[in-house]
Amino acid sequence: MLFAVWAVLEELLKRQQQVDELCIKAKKLKQLELEKSEGIDTKRLQIEEKFFKLLLSLEQKKNIYINIYVILKMNKYEILMNIQLLKCKNESLLKEIENYEQHLLEHLHKKISTKTETWLDEQELYMMSEEHGKDELSIQTFIHKHQTMEQTIENYSDILRELGDKAKNLIIDLEQSNLSRDLINE
Repeated sequence: MLFAVWAVLEELLKRQQQVDELCIKAKKLKQLELEKSEGIDTKRLQIEEKFFKLLLSLEQKKNIYINIYVILKMNKYEILMNIQLLKCKNESLLKEIENYEQHLLEHLHKKISTKTETWLDEQELYMMSEEHGKDELSIQTFIHKHQTMEQTIENYSDILRELGDKAKNLIIDLEQSNLSRDLINE
């Protein structure tokens, strides 16, 4: 930006020197050829008028460049301030996400634990019952109930293993997200 301003100023000086040289040459030419002095003055005035217009144009450009430079300087400061603000907001959001993930994991763990304990309590009561078969049909019914319960226990153990694996994966994901956050902050 400053280069553009300097270029405009250099152009102004260069053009001013050319007009000054032209005025000197016009005076000398007027002295040598008096009969053409009116035409020389007319040409000189036309050139000076064009130069004046060019000078105004270049002066306007210079002012525009200076204004742009000032605006950019101010914008750099504002941009830096906005970057700092965004960094703070980012850190705040990362902490909020981490807290939410932790809360979610705790909630999920409590929910699974509560359901599991309730089910185990029900099964324990069922197992402690004094029901015994008195005849072959009641024994077969009892065996069938027992096999169904064993199958249910097996199913629940699979579900518990899966939930345990999911919980481990969530914890690993949480730890990795903390690593990602640390990398982002760096």
